[in-house]
Amino acid sequence: MHESTTTRARSVRPVGLFRLVGAVLLAMGVALGSFAFFAGSAGAATGPDTLTGSAFGASIGGPIPLLPPTPSVTLPASGTATTTTIAVPLNPVLTSATLTATTSSTNNTLANEQVNSEGRVENANVLIAGSTTALIANVLDSTCTSSATGSTGTDQIVGLTIGGTAVPVPTTPNAVLTGLGPLAPLISIEANVQTIQNAPGSTSITNDALIITVLGAAAPGEVITLGESKCGATGPDINVASPITTTTTTTTAATTTTTTVGTGGTGTGTGGTGSAVGGSPTAVHTGEPWAGSIPLAVIVFLLGCALFWRRGLSSTVGRVTHHMASLRRGDGRR
Repeated sequence: MHESTTTRARSVRPVGLFRLVGAVLLAMGVALGSFAFFAGSAGAATGPDTLTGSAFGASIGGPIPLLPPTPSVTLPASGTATTTTIAVPLNPVLTSATLTATTSSTNNTLANEQVNSEGRVENANVLIAGSTTALIANVLDSTCTSSATGSTGTDQIVGLTIGGTAVPVPTTPNAVLTGLGPLAPLISIEANVQTIQNAPGSTSITNDALIITVLGAAAPGEVITLGESKCGATGPDINVASPITTTTTTTTAATTTTTTVGTGGTGTGTGGTGSAVGGSPTAVHTGEPWAGSIPLAVIVFLLGCALFWRRGLSSTVGRVTHHMASLRRGDGRR
């Protein structure tokens, strides 16, 4: 009895040791898993991006401002659509018109966000100081869009006439109009006036349907802007730079080989231009140092579970040890 009791007491020691080691491994597995999860979440985050948008129907500025940008709207931080339509306020230049300004956004602050703005003038009647000839337009409309890929603008000018004579309007941006008839010495007109700025991390555009600058002595420097829209976006998702590609061409008597080197791999061809083979230039977050922690955390956690519970690996080791001791004493013989 005494010898048997001693043997059983010794067999318990591995169980306690295994439970202690198992507890340590369980804690390590949880810690590694938490690190991998939070590091992956932090590494995958981009943004947020910021959108800006504004528009107005008409303005009359210069040495004597006669009409501030009217009506004027600005995109709120929430990106909620904002629009206003009014009749032009009383002034001596733009005597009749309906003015509309709108700005809105979709997917605000996300990688696929977009902002849109519009400034619109309908049934405009413009009187130029020093002349009795009127400039009339049925529609003067300016729209713009900014997104992760850049900014664009579109203008619509319908029914533009001076003294009853139609004025041809080019469709190209930043066009200076001709055929102004009796107003030619008094004014200069620019149509589809667009200023676009693109750089890694930002994009913006200012788009004006029509800008009239008064040259005559009666009101020199007066500027009449009809239909203006502005859009912009900044952030890590905007105008992401493309990989730099270098091409080297080697010519021999029989063949020409072109090698293109870029992000992700190389490509070759014989007798023509080679094709690039490799990863996508838009791929991000590849080869993070925390990625290997995920399988390691699983292994450590499972090993800890096996060692911690006595009915697992530790109890098996105890039973085998006790059985071998019994065999040595001859207790197992029959």
